[in-house]
Amino acid sequence: MGLDPHTLIAYQSPNSGHAIALMVNEGATQMVAVDLTKMLDGTTVPASGHVCTSGTLPPTAESFIALP
Repeated sequence: MGLDPHTLIAYQSPNSGHAIALMVNEGATQMVAVDLTKMLDGTTVPASGHVCTSGTLPPTAESFIALP
């Protein structure tokens, strides 16, 4: 992840009502939006205990955005 300040932010989407996390890489060339609500939904990301055991999230729970 990027360096301080503020390389991670979370908010509630006014459109879906979902909790969203935004993270930027160190070079500020890419941002990922993670739908935390979908990530914690067992029907979207099957889990037994730790949510991120598979190492990756499905495309329905994350989207990558190239930054200029």
